[in-house]
Amino acid sequence: MTYNMDYQVYFISYSKVNSNTSNAVYNKYLGVGFIVNFFTGVIEDICCTLLTKESTNFLKNMIVGHNIYHDKDVMVNRIMTYFNGESQRAICKVINENINKYGIWENNNRKILEAKKKDTNNSFVLDKSNNAFEASYKKYPEHSVYFNSYARVPKNMCLTFFEGYTGLVIIIDFKKDIIIDVGCTFLTIEAKEYFKSLLLGKSIRTKNDLNELEKTIKFYFNSPSQNANCMIVKAIYEKYSEWKVENKMLVSK
Repeated sequence: MTYNMDYQVYFISYSKVNSNTSNAVYNKYLGVGFIVNFFTGVIEDICCTLLTKESTNFLKNMIVGHNIYHDKDVMVNRIMTYFNGESQRAICKVINENINKYGIWENNNRKILEAKKKDTNNSFVLDKSNNAFEASYKKYPEHSVYFNSYARVPKNMCLTFFEGYTGLVIIIDFKKDIIIDVGCTFLTIEAKEYFKSLLLGKSIRTKNDLNELEKTIKFYFNSPSQNANCMIVKAIYEKYSEWKVENKMLVSK
């Protein structure tokens, strides 16, 4: 996305996350930044310090396009329902802090903002910004849900850079029980992409499906983190099964 200082402003806030997860590599804090159209209040892009691009893309689906004035509860409720990661509550806290910071900034700069609005062609800004942020990130279906989990890896290997843990993100189409995206905290792009290819499109509906996923990992992914990844997939399967029970009405729509 191309950014424009004529109508956009940036805010970022931070919140503590669990110290035993790989997204805590940044001094045990998670950061989420908002890029806001100060004419409309629409959040046109975000950045975050989560380690996988899949996590960032999914979070963008939850936040981008919402209005900083009116949609706080909508964003928080979406994250609490669909973003089932270790950093879920930290993200909700950061949303509140960014909204508060925006309100203070707007109040402190009211005269400058009024002058900008008089000098700028609002319809041009609206058309240009809407087209830009719509194309700026990967879209997931409305019926998508996010899970992540972590497990320890053996010592004396490069994966222990992330405080001795490896992590997986799995995004699921909960209408079809199909894995539609996978993110890994592996250090190399090739390992990430290869592991993703093992799980994409696979069913995660039943225990038999789980067994097949574990067999696939054990046959094809011959790494010291093999057992850890099987443990993570099992943990995510269990979280997903519980989530479906808790959200029966949503799943059956």
